[in-house]
Order: sequence, then C-alpha cells, then structure tokens
Amino acid sequence: MKALLASILILAACAPAREKQAVVYDDREYKTQSCEFAYTDGETEATRGTPSIVRLPLSKAYNRTALLELANLSGEASERLARQYGLTFHKVSRRFQDTCTFLADWPAAPADIQRFWEREVGGAGVVGLFLEQGNPELPSTRAGPVGIVREDGNRYIVIHEFMHHLFFIERDKAKRERQHDLQSQADRLAQQLRIEEMIADEPLNDRTVASLLELFEPLVTRIDALIKNSLAEEILIESILTEELNAGRLRFTPDGRANAREYIANSHRRAVRFYTMLLHKIEQYETSFTSAATRRRLQGLRENIQTSIREFDRLLPSQDPDWMRLTARNPAPSLTRPGHECAHAGQAARAVERALGALNPL
Repeated sequence: MKALLASILILAACAPAREKQAVVYDDREYKTQSCEFAYTDGETEATRGTPSIVRLPLSKAYNRTALLELANLSGEASERLARQYGLTFHKVSRRFQDTCTFLADWPAAPADIQRFWEREVGGAGVVGLFLEQGNPELPSTRAGPVGIVREDGNRYIVIHEFMHHLFFIERDKAKRERQHDLQSQADRLAQQLRIEEMIADEPLNDRTVASLLELFEPLVTRIDALIKNSLAEEILIESILTEELNAGRLRFTPDGRANAREYIANSHRRAVRFYTMLLHKIEQYETSFTSAATRRRLQGLRENIQTSIREFDRLLPSQDPDWMRLTARNPAPSLTRPGHECAHAGQAARAVERALGALNPL
C-alpha cells in the first residue's frame, strides 16, 4: 500500500519538533514587551490563600487561588512561589540580542534541558515550555515538572507556563495518564496499525477491518486525549488570562489579549483538522465490506470524534462575531506573535501528527 502523505501541520501552539517550522514574527512588538516591566516590578511576597478549584469543560480544572497569588509577583518572587507549588522554573538564552533580559537572574536550565531546547526548539520562536514530571528523555524532570522561559520572555509567558502546571496538578490528582506516556502509546499503536494494514489482503473484508479496529480504537482514544491535553489547554489558558487582564488583575503583565485571540483560533482549527483526519480514516474503513457489528463500531468512533469537535467549538465565545472570521481562515500555518508561543501543546500535537502520518490510505 501507498504510504500516507500526511499534511504538514505547523502548530501555532508550537512544538519542540525536528521538522523545520515556518514562523511569522512581529519582532518589534515582542522586543517592546520584553522591556515593558523590570524583573523587580511587582510584589515580593504572595499572600497564600485557601485553594479554589475551578472546574472547566473537557474535565479540566485548576487552582485559581494559586493563579491570583502569582498574578502580580516580581520575577524573583514568581520563581520562588512556583517552587512552593512544585514547579521549577529555569531560563534559556534569548533569541534576539536587542531585547531586554527580563529573566536574566533566573537559574539557567540544566544541561539535559538546554540540549533538548536547542535540538527540538532551535531557532523557532518558542518562548516558553512546560515539561511534565517523569519525562523519560529528561532526567531533570524526575523530581518534578519543569518550566522553561527564554530570558527575554515576559510575565505573561511565566503565568502561562504556571497555568499548565496548575492543570497538570489536577490532572495528576485524577490519575490520568501523563502526556509522554500517551505519546509513546500513540506512536506504538500507529506503527503497529500501519504494519497490519500493509500486510492485509486487498480489498479488506470484515474480518480484517474488525482486526484493525483492535488497534485503531485505542489509538483514537489516545489521540483524543493528546489533543485535549494540548490544544484545549492552550485555548482555556488564553481565555482565562484574557479574562484576568480584562478585570485588571494582572498589573505587571504585558497585554497579550490581541495575540490570544488568534492563538485560540489557531488552536481550535488544528484540533478540528486532527479530528477530521480521523474521520477520513473511518470513511476509508467504511468503504470495505463490513458486517453490521463492525459498522456499529465505526459509527461509535465517528460519534465520539464528532462529540469532541463540538466540545472544542463550545470553547470559543460564540457571542463574538469575530470568532467566526478567525476560525474560518485558511488553516495554512501562521504562527501567532512570538510573545505567546509555548511548546507544551506542541509536544502532544506532534505525537498526534506522527501517529496520523504513520497510517496508510486503504
């Protein structure tokens, strides 16, 4: 069988990936934002409060008390509070020499994370990165999660990465599988499915399709989880930070609201595109001779994916007509301004892309 020529999806959520990425920058704005506040601007201590867990769609949750504690701290105090919540922040070198080094006094990233950043992120416009605890490639994550921000980053990026950690804490409490485990499982299932399809007789019969579904069904489950762990989280974080900026609760933070709107729209488009690729795969199976029982299994998968698409649609503020314009744009790659780029979502989304790219057309 022919190998699938999967579309190259360059993710606005940014990804530490080996593929080169086409990036559109607004360098002037980012350089201005990196100088907007000094490292010492902000409060020096946080008043610790009682946790207030906010429940969100797609089984997401975070401690809003922790967010508000970090909201207006100085650069030094932010790093210190994050450690109290179990997140270790490090800096990596700036990308541009004529930017301000807001985080120059933060501890430098350990050698393994620095190598990971340089190898996987390289010259892309990535500004922040959240790494879950226990990443098998990175010994520095054994003790706990790690947040990385370029030294010419700003407080918006720091808060964004901290929000990923707050989501991670609640996800871990629920004993959900961690992202790197889901990624490796998706890779393995996709490769197994590709091999089975390659050796299958053509045209496929009901017995063969039923056998392939034993791999495809769990693959869909893991891809769905990866998409929701990544792109949905980006949408929710940017929506939350926009609300906090609107309310004036982020007083020492550059205004990232304009960038957030397009970042949210890009994340939504990419999620829908991934789900659509899965639906196309189901359609390929449906063209084979299949029994009523197998058709019911395929229909169940289709309904689950369509439900996930509707869940993503509901994350957008439908009362705002501008969202229709943003989400209807051509999904050709177009990264948002670099002040907003984060590599957390890209890790999961690249795993989805690899898995979909490993499949064969029937």
